[in-house]
Amino acid sequence: MNFREFYNKNIKLAYGCTEPVAVAFAVAHAARLLGDKPIRKLVVITDRNIFKNGFGAGIPGSDGKTGNLYAASLGLFIKEPEKGFEIFSNVARDIHEKADKFLNEKRVSLLVDKEKKGIFILAKVYTYDDDYAVAEIKHEHLGLVKLILNGEIKFEAPTYEENKNNGYNSVSYFGAATVANIIDYASTISDEDLELTENVINANIKASQSGLTIPIGLGLGYSVKKLWDEGKICQCVENYIKYMVAGACDARMGGEKVGVMTLCSSGNQGIAASLPVYCFYEYNKLDDRKKLQIALAVSFMVTAYIKEKLGKLSPVCGCVSASASGATAGIAFLSGASTAEIIDSVSNLLADITGVICDGAKGSCSLKLSTACGNSVSYALLAMNRCVVDEHNGIIEERIENTIDNLRKIAQAGMSTVDDEIVKIFENKLKKGKG
Repeated sequence: MNFREFYNKNIKLAYGCTEPVAVAFAVAHAARLLGDKPIRKLVVITDRNIFKNGFGAGIPGSDGKTGNLYAASLGLFIKEPEKGFEIFSNVARDIHEKADKFLNEKRVSLLVDKEKKGIFILAKVYTYDDDYAVAEIKHEHLGLVKLILNGEIKFEAPTYEENKNNGYNSVSYFGAATVANIIDYASTISDEDLELTENVINANIKASQSGLTIPIGLGLGYSVKKLWDEGKICQCVENYIKYMVAGACDARMGGEKVGVMTLCSSGNQGIAASLPVYCFYEYNKLDDRKKLQIALAVSFMVTAYIKEKLGKLSPVCGCVSASASGATAGIAFLSGASTAEIIDSVSNLLADITGVICDGAKGSCSLKLSTACGNSVSYALLAMNRCVVDEHNGIIEERIENTIDNLRKIAQAGMSTVDDEIVKIFENKLKKGKG
């Protein structure tokens, strides 16, 4: 395992929710093929998870606009797919005005293909003289696999099956490694590579400060911080974590023009895996920076390990089940826990809040993040005090890997119809003009 490789593959700066980003990325690719020709209409087809996750997410710099429809329209005029996850950064006001006008003229269609598995986006752009361009995304948010102009293939990526063992998909990144292997490996990472974790902290603290300054998005972080300052809630580490995490999520989901470091293609997961560990370190006035960096590496890798099992997008909230598990492990490490106790802390979390559904990325995600991340301290400290949920309880197994596999079964098979029902709800909202 190579931490620098892991970091470069799984952690990237993003502006806005990565599902609308992916939609805009696809549209921008197709639109650029058509040059400066005026566009007549745009059709976007996505899998149910891209549809769901991008439905209510704020778009940076858009004065409160949300969702995949606006993101798609914006992609038509940005035409800079090379910006990747930063496609919504530094977008000029006139671009937003053009996108808003195009969308208001009802020239954008958004459809969901419920048969598609995994990440899928197909963007079709048509001109007035019937030229057309198509961009297709698969498997990864920025996984461009095909570009077509007037029926002619201009770009086609090697197939997924040929490339899945060469980093095209992250499913096999950890191979046969166990959670214990990951924890033990973290202490062997070079100081130079560990310093990469500081980039995550710096970006996500900045995002949090943005969300704490004004009540953007749900305004949860701002509200909890206000209650903290007024002495109306306990000024404890759990509430400190809650308002810091919520502040960053509020800013991101509210469309603030601030970057967030993603983890496994999710900004909220990046927030949830990083800020709780940092907040615990700061609140307790710990002074071993290298230990903090190792704890963050533990958190990032445990999160990614669980996400590999669940899949990039899932019916269960990845921030709760994966990132909060990572944060719990990181906090346990900072607290001096043994490898076994760190694993037990993750078992405590999975025994408690497994099954929280993902109903898309939107303002209220900050509630889920703050709840799970705030409780991460308790899960860690309880494990270190021999209060541990064992294999005689629910989905918990003697080996944490088997517990995570049970979580995978619940998410992929047991909750297979959850996304379908959520998509139906969102389709009804679209018909009522609420999306």
